[in-house]
Amino acid sequence: MKKILPFIILSLFLSLQAQRNMALLEEAYLRKDTTLLDEFLKHWERAMPPVSDSQLASYSDTIRQAYAVFKAVYRPHDIGSLGEYEWGNDIYKDKAYYVVQTNLQIYFADQVYVPKDEILQQMGRFGSLLGIDDSLTTNVDSLIDAYLKNTRNDFSRDLLMKVRFSKAKAELTHDIQNFRPQIECDGKTALCLNSEYEKILNDFLNNATSHLPGKGMERSTQEIRELTSQKKVFLESKFKIWDSHWGGYWQLRSYPQINRITFDKDMIYAQADFRMVYEGGSAVLKREGDQWKLLWATHTWIE
Repeated sequence: MKKILPFIILSLFLSLQAQRNMALLEEAYLRKDTTLLDEFLKHWERAMPPVSDSQLASYSDTIRQAYAVFKAVYRPHDIGSLGEYEWGNDIYKDKAYYVVQTNLQIYFADQVYVPKDEILQQMGRFGSLLGIDDSLTTNVDSLIDAYLKNTRNDFSRDLLMKVRFSKAKAELTHDIQNFRPQIECDGKTALCLNSEYEKILNDFLNNATSHLPGKGMERSTQEIRELTSQKKVFLESKFKIWDSHWGGYWQLRSYPQINRITFDKDMIYAQADFRMVYEGGSAVLKREGDQWKLLWATHTWIE
């Protein structure tokens, strides 16, 4: 019993804290008071601070490098670095906060990226068959770009991905559930979305009937939708929220969301698989000293 008691006390404390945070958010909305909303967000920021330099230094090299790869790819202020998307490059321009994921999976594979010279070797005779200008052979990037864009390419873009990326089976080595990256993006404040605050936000958005006049009376679906929309707009004065494509949940995190990072066995290259609202793709990075340089990114799926 003595061993269990501290856990019971901690659980009660966390439950009471969550209730206070929810009450503060509810009060902010009812008053339409963005100052109170800022207070709620400051509580959130203090509860989930980004990892400190000293904490990061204590992690294994693998985890430190995963943080570095994430930092190189996670650029919501410059979404164009990962390709062109229908919402443009400024979807978070007028927002003060980014809502950042707190989970990340790390994988290892024998090889995750095929260097350019190997791509050219595997392309072999197809360059001449497809009528690619011989003058491009002096510029590897131009040759590969022409190969990718050529509509007569029998392999197609999707199959060429198999040339660029190893077919080796990747192995999951880390499943981080308390991922709190240091974000330096255009002066915004990062809010790390743990399970407590995710539940608070979902409950706030989904519990529309409690704020309708004449509580207890049956309300139309349209009335509930309108109130839910108003609550979403209230939160979006500070950070962006996306509706789900198929309905049923809210996309609270600020994109790109990086689902997994796969390193090669020598940790020279890394592949970051990301989601961008209703579509996603992969990015390849190369390690240069203590930094990771983005080499290439492309779309690979859409809902």
